[in-house]
Amino acid sequence: MKTRSKLLTAICVLAGLSSSCFEALAERVVWNIAEGKTIKGELIGYYASTVFIDTGNRGTFYIHYSGLDNDGQKRVDEWFQEFRNRRKAEPALVSESESKLTRFLSENLVEWKEGEVQSCEFASKEEPEFYAFYYSAHWCGPCRRFTPKLRVFYKTMRMLGYHNFEIVFVSSDTSAKSMAKYMKEEQMPWPAVKYGKRIHNTVSRYKGSGIPCLVVTDRWGNMLFHSYEGSEYVGPSVPRDKLKIVLENLKALDRSLGLEENNS
Repeated sequence: MKTRSKLLTAICVLAGLSSSCFEALAERVVWNIAEGKTIKGELIGYYASTVFIDTGNRGTFYIHYSGLDNDGQKRVDEWFQEFRNRRKAEPALVSESESKLTRFLSENLVEWKEGEVQSCEFASKEEPEFYAFYYSAHWCGPCRRFTPKLRVFYKTMRMLGYHNFEIVFVSSDTSAKSMAKYMKEEQMPWPAVKYGKRIHNTVSRYKGSGIPCLVVTDRWGNMLFHSYEGSEYVGPSVPRDKLKIVLENLKALDRSLGLEENNS
């Protein structure tokens, strides 16, 4: 598969196309689901009995494992076995990551510390498995009401030993000063994207049409949960609660593998 992918990438480059796009197409397969329907996409995750399939164009299709045919379940089983094996390896540092998303964040995060916005020493930390991008602003009333709830969630999960995720604030404020004021008043315990980098496509591409908006991705940038389901706004609590379920599911998996102490 790697040889084929490299060949496709080389052909794509010669043609002047995006190599990442071509590689993604090389991994997309047809999945047979209920009532004879099919969907084409790439398997990006299997958490809490739910299968996540990237259908392209920021679209993620969710289906319960039992909703797939035998071939589909076999693909998921193979993916999950490899996933289990990867979890047994030593956690990688952010500075060692091959993820474009993680590398971008390692160079462009700040945090509220000692009374001011400072550069975040993210590169020296263990790479999170999941990111929760929080699009919010000081001027937004609903954001100001939700942020304290998100802060409680973050601190509670940290106290319970969940360190394999990171919330990242992406400001919709009108100035860097307003962003800093928001971080200070809410005592945000999570890092934020630098104000000047908040519109960079790496992080802005996930944002919905309104705020507050919470978007959960894996470390590679594959979208898992969003405050918008299609055109419907379900709010930031929905992706937050779904992330919690995934984290609890993975903790149970680590316990079964004897890894809970290492990952706590």
